[in-house]
Amino acid sequence: MNLLTVTQAAEKLGVKPVRVRQLCQQGRIKGAEKLGSTWIIPTPIDIRPGTRGPKFVKARIQSGNQT
Repeated sequence: MNLLTVTQAAEKLGVKPVRVRQLCQQGRIKGAEKLGSTWIIPTPIDIRPGTRGPKFVKARIQSGNQT
């Protein structure tokens, strides 16, 4: 298991370091630990989904007449 800094994780994810810090503070990056003032992030990076925003709803497609 490799460990990444916030900057390295941000580069891999294609986001800014401040966003990675926010995810760490929210507990959404599994295994991230804060050592002093530095976050250490294990690879592979496992991000839990947020609780806000639209929910995925599978649309039902019915064959035949629709009323």
